[in-house]
Parts: sequence; C-alpha cells; structure tokens
Amino acid sequence: METMGERVRKHRTRLGYSIADLAAIVGVTEGAIRAIETGAVAAPSFFLGLRFADTFGVDPYDLAYGESGPLSEQVTLLRRRVDAIEKRLP
Repeated sequence: METMGERVRKHRTRLGYSIADLAAIVGVTEGAIRAIETGAVAAPSFFLGLRFADTFGVDPYDLAYGESGPLSEQVTLLRRRVDAIEKRLP
C-alpha cells in the first residue's frame, strides 16, 4: 500500500516541483518535505495536508488515504440526483 509520503512525492514530481519548490509553496522547510516523503514523518499536520492537496489539485482524503473518500462519493450521488431531476423537467 502506498504511503502518504509516496503520494506526496508522486504528485510533486508529476508537477515538476523540486523539494525546495514544494517547501516554499506550502511554507515548510526542505527537511520537512524530505521527512514526509521518506516516511520519517508518517503524516503531516492536518493543515499541511490541506496545503499539499490544494497545491496538487487533489482531494485531501485521497492524498491522505490513497482512495477517493466520502466527499467524492457525495458529489457523485448529488450529480446523479441532479441528472434525475433534470430528466423530469419539461
């Protein structure tokens, strides 16, 4: 199973950010990014996790757990309901 640190590294490299770039964007030290990516820090603070998710353009739940979470499921269900309502309109 992929760790949060591995997901952070994957998204950082996908976007072409160096460790220094990401550290500057989210407001932590390069050492903090290295510690997260190597697993020395299992999970960053809640607020840093949100900053990562925002920077990477991903669902925070997905970044933390590696899967789409309840928010994604709720959006999907809401979209289905809206589609069903729209079909009933004249």
